[in-house]
Formats: sequence, C-alpha cells, structure tokens
Amino acid sequence: MNKVVRFRSQREIEAAAETYLNSFNGEDHSDFDGGSDDLLGYDDDFLEFDGNASSFANEMATGRRFTITIDNTQGGGEQAILDSTDKAIILIPSYDPQGGVVVTDGVQNVSSVPGNAAFNQLVAVRGVPEKLKALQEWIKSNPVRCLGFKLEATNILQMGMHMTIAPRSPFRKLESENIYIHDYKTENQYNDKVASIQRPFQMDGQTDIILNVSKNAVTTITFYFGAALNTAKALRKKANIANGVLGVQHRL
Repeated sequence: MNKVVRFRSQREIEAAAETYLNSFNGEDHSDFDGGSDDLLGYDDDFLEFDGNASSFANEMATGRRFTITIDNTQGGGEQAILDSTDKAIILIPSYDPQGGVVVTDGVQNVSSVPGNAAFNQLVAVRGVPEKLKALQEWIKSNPVRCLGFKLEATNILQMGMHMTIAPRSPFRKLESENIYIHDYKTENQYNDKVASIQRPFQMDGQTDIILNVSKNAVTTITFYFGAALNTAKALRKKANIANGVLGVQHRL
C-alpha cells in the first residue's frame, strides 16, 4: 500500500534542497539518513525528478538541462555594432510579464519604439534541445527548480550584467532578486568570459526570469534543472494505481 505523503511548505522544501544539494558534482546522497522521506520528496506522486534522481538529496542527477543562445550583435556589421544596445529580455515569462521584452525563437525586434525601422533592435534566440517556446509553455504547467546555470559570452561586458528573478502577484508587489554574474567569478579564473552560477531558484508561471544582455555579444546560457511539480503525471499514476488495486472498469 502506498504511504500517505504530507505536503511541506515551499520554504521547507527549499531548505532541505539547499542543505543536501551538492551543487554540480553529481554526488548521490540517496542514502542520507538526516530527515524524513516526505521532506526529501521520496514517493511523492506530484514531484518529478527524472533521470537518476529520486529525491531532493540527489536532485542534480535528473540530467535535465536546457541551453539558450542570444545573439545581440545586430548582425555583426560595423554599423550594427554601433547600433547595438544592452537589453533586458524575459526568457521565462510570468502570467503578466514586466521588466523586459519576452523573447521566443528566431530573430525578433525588441525595440522600445516598435514600428520604426530607425530604432530596430534585433536579437536572435535559439533553444537546445528544443525551441525556447516549448520550455516556456511547459513551465507554465510544471513549476521546476533551476539548480543553477552556466553563462558564456563573446563580450566580457556580459560578465557585468545580472539576471532578475521577479515573482508576480495580482494582490501586491513582490520583491525581486538580482543574481550578479561577476559575483560568481574569481580573480584567478583562466577564462574571463565564462561563469558558473551555483544558485538554486524556481521557474514557474508566476515569475519573470529576466536576463540583461550586453550589446555586441553572443551569450549562451545553460540551465540545470532539478525537481518539477507535475500534476499530469501524478493524475496518471494515481489512476493507474486505483485501477490496478480496485479493478475499476469504466463503461460508457
């Protein structure tokens, strides 16, 4: 018989993940004996870990990653380089996007003066392994923890930019948080155009993920994902268990 799993608060879940997550080294802490199974997410029908992960204790082992490349060089010509500007783009939009321009796949104009060719500001966006739009739509229904990300750029100015985690509410204004890229670099780092940001946060339909991109730069960002809240999978699993245990047959 399946045991009853008690839901914990988001704060409790995040605290457990922060305690047991060993960043990006992929260690398996599934044998950790420091807390209850329900706190770590074992056997929780609503949580999806995927890959070799089975709980928050070895969350990094999901193997989920998604790469987005943003080309902000305006085509790379001499005049294009002069015309290029820093931009705030929303990679993952909330239900009410604010603070930047939502981007999808392909070349798009993110100008603050749309319709005027003299003010065109073009960016080219590409997702891997699927289109960025697919990730955006999936996250609307499946809140997911991002365990961190790796950022690479062709222009060192990108290292001075930041990402904003901006939760939204229809009832009040919520506080945003900035993740400053240069805080995760060291003085002795050999490649000054690469940064690994080991900072967990959540992506969902109530949060804007805003990236400030440098002018005249091609920026590649790879997100590493952990647990997701998947209600569709939970419904299928519960229905299968009920049908198997009770022998339920449906007749139309």
